[in-house]
Amino acid sequence: MNRIHIFNLIMAFGALSVQGMKPAVDLNQSVGFSDRSRICFSDHPDWDAHSAEMIRQRYDLYRQAGCQMVRIHTLWNAFEQVEGQWNDAACDTLLDEVKRSGFKVKLIAGVIMSPPSWYLEKNPDAQMVDQFGQYSRNCISYWYPGLEEVLESKLRRILQTLEKKDMLQQVEYILVDLGPAGEGIYPANWTMDSTPGHETRDDEAFACYSRLAQQDFRKQMKAKYSSIEKADKAWGTSFADWEAVEIPQPGTITGTFWEDMLYWYRDSKRKVFRMQIRNVSERIKEFNLQAKPLVYLPGSCMLPQDIQAGAEIGGGGHPVRLMIDNEYLMQVANSYGCILQNTGFENLPEVLRMKERMKRDGVDSSKVWGENAGHIRGAGDPIYLAKIVIEENLWGLDYTHTRFVLKDDFITPNQRYIQLKEAVRLIRQYYEEGKVPDFNRYYAEDSEIKSKINGCRDKSAH
Repeated sequence: MNRIHIFNLIMAFGALSVQGMKPAVDLNQSVGFSDRSRICFSDHPDWDAHSAEMIRQRYDLYRQAGCQMVRIHTLWNAFEQVEGQWNDAACDTLLDEVKRSGFKVKLIAGVIMSPPSWYLEKNPDAQMVDQFGQYSRNCISYWYPGLEEVLESKLRRILQTLEKKDMLQQVEYILVDLGPAGEGIYPANWTMDSTPGHETRDDEAFACYSRLAQQDFRKQMKAKYSSIEKADKAWGTSFADWEAVEIPQPGTITGTFWEDMLYWYRDSKRKVFRMQIRNVSERIKEFNLQAKPLVYLPGSCMLPQDIQAGAEIGGGGHPVRLMIDNEYLMQVANSYGCILQNTGFENLPEVLRMKERMKRDGVDSSKVWGENAGHIRGAGDPIYLAKIVIEENLWGLDYTHTRFVLKDDFITPNQRYIQLKEAVRLIRQYYEEGKVPDFNRYYAEDSEIKSKINGCRDKSAH
């Protein structure tokens, strides 16, 4: 049987299921599969505001494709758009449909990643300011003294809201919200405030130029060196006193000073890792939930030599500026019993590095979810995503976002939906029967076939 014939069979199988609005196989009825959710679909965040009917139609399609779980947003900035006015009904349409669907839930109860605009305006010290003087709309400063209290109180309030709606029993995971989009990174350029005169940048910036960040850097350096004379000697600088010490623009000071700055930058983030993992773990206990804390691992990572390389130039590349510290994050997450989710697992080399680190540290890599990056390069080939899940023995697939498998009306499946159904079928087969598919059937004659597999890629990219 040639590859084109197999592709046509997949298309025909999927078309019949879509037309009949009934799944050809009800995956959720399979013994051993339904009790361990391994297939999660995630809508684009903008779709949370869609009508109940649209959400319901999508959920019907997800169920047909074998979906067992949905990842949803319940964000602070949605519930408290005006200071002191908490709107319990803010997410009712979405939550009602999730409850109706019976899907298990990955809950993004966002606080640090979703401060209301009034909060950042009222508390300028909570703004995460970068080297260009811009601040992130999607992050609260890691040096803000009120951070721990607001993370705890607002997460509790979100969970109380869901408890009133009898929703918590469906929650299987709660995201440990660590920064922009929930990831353990410093704010990316897309999160920065667009002010007059500032254009959107392609390059990432260092986000440590707020008053409190500079103040904390001086405090930590004073603790390390005790006297400004010792610091000047180590740095090759001539600061008059500690008050004169500040983080300059990248490329201004190189060597030991910048190395100290980068390690301080890293350790500031690490403190938040521990604080927030502990916070989510304690709230799970407080509400007596069966859920597990879930930690995102970005799909790329800073390498050990990157800080030294950054010190030499007084800067640092993309992973250093965002401080993608996956190795430490895996270790601290494991110490709290967290489940991990790689948020760009189509990047296979990083998956392999992740597994090697976990093996070295005695961490079970089979408990890691695979989530593709939320762009067409990551989402365009669901069969390839299934291949990585199966061959690398990951826990399951979190497909992000479902906009790539639907047409412009947000409810009609396109050809990639059929591919996603096939990807789910392969994952099901593997975890039920231990059978590894022959992926050569899908990727033989690559130059001819791959264009057919991804024929709807450009149309769905927007």
